[in-house]
Amino acid sequence: MVHFVVKTQTSTLKFDTAEDYANLELDKLGYKNRENVLVTITDLWLNIDPTSKDSWTFNTVNGFPHYQVFDENGNEVGDTATNTDNDLGDVLADLMCSSNCKLLLNPNVNGTLVDVITIQDNEDSNIITVDEGDPQDPLDQLTPAGYFLGEVPVTITELGPNSGTFGSFDESNVSNIVITNDAVVNSTASIDYNEILVTIQVIPIEPCQVQLNGNWTVTKNCQLMVSSAAPANVIVQNNSLVTIPNGVTLDIDFESYGLTVKSGSGVLIKAGGKIT
Repeated sequence: MVHFVVKTQTSTLKFDTAEDYANLELDKLGYKNRENVLVTITDLWLNIDPTSKDSWTFNTVNGFPHYQVFDENGNEVGDTATNTDNDLGDVLADLMCSSNCKLLLNPNVNGTLVDVITIQDNEDSNIITVDEGDPQDPLDQLTPAGYFLGEVPVTITELGPNSGTFGSFDESNVSNIVITNDAVVNSTASIDYNEILVTIQVIPIEPCQVQLNGNWTVTKNCQLMVSSAAPANVIVQNNSLVTIPNGVTLDIDFESYGLTVKSGSGVLIKAGGKIT
């Protein structure tokens, strides 16, 4: 008779968090007024559906996530009371979340009179300003159904199905997060994910270089430093902002020429500045 001795093999399974695989980065070190802040977050935990691009909207005051408030095309599929409360935030520890799964935003680290960043609409989300609110105040922004007021909602959308990499920006690089029009040079905001804290710093706007002849086409943010006369038409495009500060005048011969401001661009005339 042959006897067999069977030895039992065992393995220990340890369930842990995914924080070691999460990361946060910005597209550059400094930003000028009205520039988009492109935020990229890598976190496989956020990849819920491997067949499509996942979308997460964060209440960045308490950091809690909300799944599919918007779909990948910016439609408000989950802009509802039950999907915008903080129930998910209460169980993050049970879902293997530790320091990841939370996105925190401080729009004004230095406490200057003007916030450094605000949030805006793009093709991946739909953010509006509350009635009689200020588009430059991040606390005045909310969803069309009226949620997240005072909570600074930032939406990140997966850059590709099953990638685990998310951006605050759409395919045109328009970000949820943008530097305010009047942010003070060298003032800062901060963004924190997975205890990775990065600083968003405002750098000086470049001086405008008015052409000596022909149309003056503006393709990047600039500030008119001295009173100037445009030689012909003035065209502001490429999501650019021309700032005319106090005491400075831009003279355009409107009898022969004109001022054209393309969609997404603008001319900011501060108190004491003017166009004639």
